[in-house]
Amino acid sequence: MKESCPAPQGVTWTRSKDSRRVKPLLLLAAFADAFGTSVANPPSTPKVIVDAAGRTGELATGPSSPDDLVADLRAAAA
Repeated sequence: MKESCPAPQGVTWTRSKDSRRVKPLLLLAAFADAFGTSVANPPSTPKVIVDAAGRTGELATGPSSPDDLVADLRAAAA
């Protein structure tokens, strides 16, 4: 069973029954064009922070602690 999940900017995610999100192929291709192929590799734990003005940060990969993620988000909001 799938359901559509509206998101900002007119993007619609498809959520599967087990709540994992499935990325549309065109969106995934656009991410790979913008940030490189690491963004499409889930085991690399890719992260890109987008600030309130819509500016994107650098692609970061690898595990992060919750405290590090909060610090990165606060820095982007400043």
